[in-house]
Amino acid sequence: MRLVPILLLTSMLPCAVLRGAEPAAGADLAEAWTGLTEQRHAEAREVFARRLAAGGAEAREARLGLALALLGLQPRTQGNVSAARELLTPLADAAEPDGWSRQARYFLGRIAELHEREPDLALARRHYQRLFDEHPDDPLAQVAAVKIVLLSANAVTPPDAKRAALQNYEAWAERLTYAAARRDFHAVMTQAYLRHVPDDLGAARRHALAAHALGFTDPVRRLSNILRIAELSRVLGDVAQARSFYEQFLAEAGRDGRVLLVRERLAALPSGTAAVAP
Repeated sequence: MRLVPILLLTSMLPCAVLRGAEPAAGADLAEAWTGLTEQRHAEAREVFARRLAAGGAEAREARLGLALALLGLQPRTQGNVSAARELLTPLADAAEPDGWSRQARYFLGRIAELHEREPDLALARRHYQRLFDEHPDDPLAQVAAVKIVLLSANAVTPPDAKRAALQNYEAWAERLTYAAARRDFHAVMTQAYLRHVPDDLGAARRHALAAHALGFTDPVRRLSNILRIAELSRVLGDVAQARSFYEQFLAEAGRDGRVLLVRERLAALPSGTAAVAP
């Protein structure tokens, strides 16, 4: 199974590699994928275009690669975006879907969300939802699920509708078996509760703790989440947990500009270990 590195087009989510479903191809295709990660989009485009024109077993892989090369070319043009969309659509709609078609569906969502001159967030969400509905165990589909939650959280809807949507997404955590997607689901839910349902800080803390338990590879995100847990615990009256996470922050913070604030917060904590249930 080929590992296709697509670092350049992943967003906040920690997908350093996305899985294809085809056997390893020739050295030129492998080098073209490497070229994408190294920002050599024009060079990669020529290889993928040549292999797509040649047809054969690697044509589906080459179609996906050519689309991603076009999306990465600078300066970005609407012509390249449209061409990428046209390349991906038949691949995503293949009668017999495989790893390449799943990736194509995901990147159709990315195009609608981030690459079009006028983003179509509803269309992006439909692509992500279809991918998750049809292939819920695929890691990339689980990344798409996190993006669905993020798009929903950022949509302009009444507060009660926002609360209901977040409550409906709670059950998704158990469906996300890909650890990075599950962690980022909890991180997104933390932010969504803080921003849109501020009267439920317990839910925000619960998700922040779940994200912490799954672990962040990015030290900046890890440190910010530790501080978020400490602050939420302080506000909720859980002195013991607040103290523990403030101390953990200080142990890892180095020259972080928030150190002084955290020391002040820690010094101001009342004695005792009062706690409330999350």
